[in-house]
Amino acid sequence: ILSGILSAAVVLCSASCGAAEITRVKEAEGGLQDCGFMRFVQKFRAFASEKLTELANDWQDEGYDDEDGEALAAITEESFAGRIVISELSIDAEGDYEVCYDDDDMFGDHVIIVSGSVDGGMEDAHIAG
Repeated sequence: ILSGILSAAVVLCSASCGAAEITRVKEAEGGLQDCGFMRFVQKFRAFASEKLTELANDWQDEGYDDEDGEALAAITEESFAGRIVISELSIDAEGDYEVCYDDDDMFGDHVIIVSGSVDGGMEDAHIAG
């Protein structure tokens, strides 16, 4: 499993990390931190939150209340980004990828998908399921 994650990190890092960082990923046991993988996690979360926070608030306005029946607080881009968790990362041979996130019930338990390519970067964020 770790080798698959490291391979994904190498592909993602090749988009904007230097060759030295890619080499460190291949050589380091804890390579995810060495290549700045967490930096990519933050960028993907920020992209998803920028694209989908307004939609999350629309869903919330359509009858989602807390356990006491009180209206939920507005979702900010920062809170959105902090609530989503990667559930799957897939990259094909052409460098196209999808990063799937659990939605923390902001969209009624749908999945959030950020898609793009290694060459073109993040292109879209949407919900599915």
